[in-house]
Formats: sequence, C-alpha cells, structure tokens
Amino acid sequence: MTSVPTKALLASYKVEFRITQSKKPHTIAEELILPSAIDMVSTMIGESTANQLKNIPLSRNTISRRIHDISDNINEQLINKLKNKNFAIQLDEATDNNKDAHLICYIRFMDEINIIEELLFYKPIFRDTKAKTLFEITNDFMNCNNINWENCLGVCTDGARAMAGHYGGLQALIRQKAPEMIWTHCLIHRESLASQNMCPSLKTVLQTVIKVVNYIKTRPVKARFFKKICEEMGAEHTALLFYCNSRWLSKGKVLVRVFELRQELNTYLSEEGHNDFNKFINIDFVIKLAYLCDIFEKLNIHNTSLQGKETHILQLYDKVVAFIKKIDLWQRKLTEENGKTTCFSLLKSFFEDNDLELTMNSLKIISDHLMTLKNHFEKYFPDDIVQYNWI
Repeated sequence: MTSVPTKALLASYKVEFRITQSKKPHTIAEELILPSAIDMVSTMIGESTANQLKNIPLSRNTISRRIHDISDNINEQLINKLKNKNFAIQLDEATDNNKDAHLICYIRFMDEINIIEELLFYKPIFRDTKAKTLFEITNDFMNCNNINWENCLGVCTDGARAMAGHYGGLQALIRQKAPEMIWTHCLIHRESLASQNMCPSLKTVLQTVIKVVNYIKTRPVKARFFKKICEEMGAEHTALLFYCNSRWLSKGKVLVRVFELRQELNTYLSEEGHNDFNKFINIDFVIKLAYLCDIFEKLNIHNTSLQGKETHILQLYDKVVAFIKKIDLWQRKLTEENGKTTCFSLLKSFFEDNDLELTMNSLKIISDHLMTLKNHFEKYFPDDIVQYNWI
C-alpha cells in the first residue's frame, strides 16, 4: 500500500484527461510527459521542486484506471440527471477499422431550462446485428440503470430494416415498451440516400474513376511510380484518395483529386497500357467529371451543415428546403441562359481554360440529373413538417 499526495492525485487525473482528449497512447505520460516536465521544472525552478513531480502516478495501468474512473463518474452524473425525465434517443450500428460492430446511442433531454445532448452508451455487438440483438443491448442498459422506457418520446435511426422495420425492427420492439414513442428517419441518412441516384452516363464516369483509383492505390509499386510522375510534372498533389462507399463525403473528395490530376493520370495510364488512359483527356468525359466534382462538393457542404449538436428537425428541414430551391436555381441557369455554368465553378473554369461551350448532349445530361436529384430529395423529404408550423 502506498499513499499519494492529494495534489499529485489531482495532477494525475488532469494529465489523463488531456491524454484522452488528444487520443494519445497511455504510455505517453510515463515515457514523454513526466520526464519532459521534470526536465523543464529542474531547469527553470530547481531540482528539489522537480523531484516532487516524481510523486505523480502516471504509469500506463494507472492512466487506464483513471479513464475508467472518469468514464464511470460521467455516466453516473448523466444517469442521475436523466431519472424521471422525458427523453429521446438516437441509435446507430457502426463498424470500426477492426471490423468490430458497435451500437452507439445518443440521448437528448431537458435539464431545467437546458437541452442536454450526450453520448449515452457505446456497446460492442458480439453476435449478429438483427433487431432483437440491438434491442437486447439497449434494453439491458436501460434496465441496469433504472431508466424508464415509458419516458421515451422519440427514437431516431437510419432506414435499415433492422432499425426501421414496422413489425420486427428495433423501432417496433421499442414501441412495445414505449407506446407513445415517435420514430424518425435520420435526416442526414435521408440526404445521403437521395443523392445516390444518377443516370447511366454519369454512373459510368464515377465507376471509371473508382476503378482507376483502385488500380493505383491497391498496388504500392504503381502508387510510387504515379507519385514520381506527379512530382516530375509539378502537380500540386502526389497521391490519389481512396473511395469508401460508407463514408458519405469521400465521393466528392475522390472526384476532385482525380480531376486535378487528370493529366498525370493520362500520362501514367498510357505508359501502363491501361484501357482507360484516353478518357482523362476526352472532352465529354472530363465535362461530366467536372460536373460530378461540383455537384458532390455542394452535396458534401449540405451534408456537413446538417451535422452537429444542438440542432432540431425545424432547422434541418429549412436547410433541406433551401437546397431543393438551389437545385431549381441551378437548373434554370443552365436551361434559360444558354447553358451558363456560373453555379458550377470547376466546370466553368474548365470551359474558360479550353475555350469550350456546353453541348446540347451534356446540357441534357446535367439538367436531367438535377431534375432527378430534386425529385429524390422531395421523395425522401415529404412536406410533413407542416404539423409543426405553430412552433
């Protein structure tokens, strides 16, 4: 048994808190922070004062225990505030980099006059991800912490069948415990679904880009040769970005990087004898690529604006309605002003740099896609918000 001075114990917790916030490994305190602090204090103040820092417990096991202590304390405070209060939860099943599945739950409730939003729990899923399994994890947490299901007023999930099914989904199982609960399909998930549909010609461009990116990025030797070509040609970037379908913002970022490196891709793929090398200097292909870059950049900005804390359905719905009106504006600019591309910056700069104009075929493809995009947004965001107009 050892005794730790109160100040040293408090210092240990403060250091651990900073390590956790910065997502650094537990060993950094013992190997770097404490020796550095001792060196600084001994140099600036003196050896006797520096020796007092050695009393601060900062081993990796101690740091790990501190994390659990703080986590348990925060959880206890949250549960105490939540007792006998109405609340709404948001649930999502996600897979991390290790391919381990987790169930994430956020909660929102009133604390006096303040609206509190916090992470309620983050539980690993050891079995399947069916609705029954997800409900058992959630229900066990509620029962262990004496949280009354009848106080649950709302549940927000994505549109997956395991989550949103009316008869066997998670929302149906929760409704058995909380009959007054209202289920909401997450607006950010809806925005992502609404933006997925496109015509075959634009889809072919996207598939070609993904195929070329995978051809280079999945082969380290080819990636190194491509980097060398980019350096020799004086490109701003020397690497492509991986495309991940589950990362909603990656599509726009990948397309922009490919558009910026299209000349380098043409040079590299021609040396490799790849079948798609000439597409990156084909005017029709590059026009479609530039348009996709612009429209997905706008979709990414819109998607990001829907994220964050302290938002509600009225704010988010206003942003969606504004975006639909923007689509109308972009389409009118194209059709009524003889194919003007003022609203699409990359497409406009490409036309200006190459002294080109938008052809009727490209105009029809872009106009049709904007119309399709608008229709899908109106489908996924029906005008059911009028019931809240009194607010």
